[in-house]
Amino acid sequence: MKSVLYVGVGVPWRGGAGYLVRQNMFLQALAEVADVTLALFDCDAGVERPAFAAGILPLERPFELPTNRLKNLRDDLFSPLPRMHRGDCCDKPISQISGLKVDKFDAVFGYRIDFSRFAGVLNHPRLILDVDDPEHLRQADKVKAFDGGKIDWRSRWDLEKLRRYELNAVKRAKAAFVCQPVDATAFYPHPVFIVPNCVEVPEINYTKSEIQTLVFVGNMSGGEGSPNGDAAKNFVEKVWPLIRSRCPSCKCLLVGGIEDGLRGEFSRVAGVEVLGFVEDLKAIYACRPVCIAPVRYGTGTRIKILEAMAYGCPVVSTSKGCEGIEITENKEIIVADLEADFADACVSLLGDFSRQERLGNAGKDLILRSYSRRHQHEKLVNLISKIMS
Repeated sequence: MKSVLYVGVGVPWRGGAGYLVRQNMFLQALAEVADVTLALFDCDAGVERPAFAAGILPLERPFELPTNRLKNLRDDLFSPLPRMHRGDCCDKPISQISGLKVDKFDAVFGYRIDFSRFAGVLNHPRLILDVDDPEHLRQADKVKAFDGGKIDWRSRWDLEKLRRYELNAVKRAKAAFVCQPVDATAFYPHPVFIVPNCVEVPEINYTKSEIQTLVFVGNMSGGEGSPNGDAAKNFVEKVWPLIRSRCPSCKCLLVGGIEDGLRGEFSRVAGVEVLGFVEDLKAIYACRPVCIAPVRYGTGTRIKILEAMAYGCPVVSTSKGCEGIEITENKEIIVADLEADFADACVSLLGDFSRQERLGNAGKDLILRSYSRRHQHEKLVNLISKIMS
């Protein structure tokens, strides 16, 4: 049996946020072809060890080194490192990893470029890298969403350095994965494997709610500058008033970790309920609410959409929100980009229960065909086995 050192973050086998779901998908496949040792950031020392793991090493997060405006300017001009990959002292996690004698492993699997760098394995000759979301594409999308593509020369140069840094990381890796074709094209001519996000398809007994309900699920702990935080804030400020004026009795549930400032802001809005992190979403999805993904920028594929569809819930999304998911518009999902159009789509769907059911059933069928864990698991096991052979 081969051996793999897995470098990641959180407690993936518990599920929850999208980044945990994706890691768990890879871990379940790795466990079929190798003995897996886990090295995880943001993981408590006392966490239970899953059956597939040979051991768990909780890693300490790097700490930020002191800086000033002059140093930042000098680094912007002369450092080959982009801003997000400099300024951290990674000595502690690198020392922890070295204690595992990394060279004894047949492969090192790194989740994301940043966590691989923190652990000092980004240049390992047998690195298998899940890029997940290319950060240079995410940042470029953010610029377009907030600033209309206009940024100062230092930020533009930094974005180019970030692109080169990520391309070089993929070039050096033994193999690299992304979520969807758009992300793969960003690394041309370096080959990457497209491994779409997948979800479990649960058995569920639906219960009818008397209250018309919209649900947004996403990690908003990054504040309004993060993709989910921005999506929620823009929706609550610009779209929700349009919906509420036409459906005064409806409510909107915001589900997921959330930054304190956003929690306070949203809690003061009539009809909006901030639930924060919810361990098990089954009870929420069982009422078959209309799920929304008003995402304006980002990369990868939104697991929140896949999960809602797996539960048979109808979904309204922006085109960016459902990017990379092979949907047929108005059959499995409703797509609307302008605030007024998004509000119209939500109001129309809230008042049409038969259409909600048709969309929900069609979406669930799509997940079963293409994005269920059962459908993709064997493919992923075979791919990893081939890479490690």
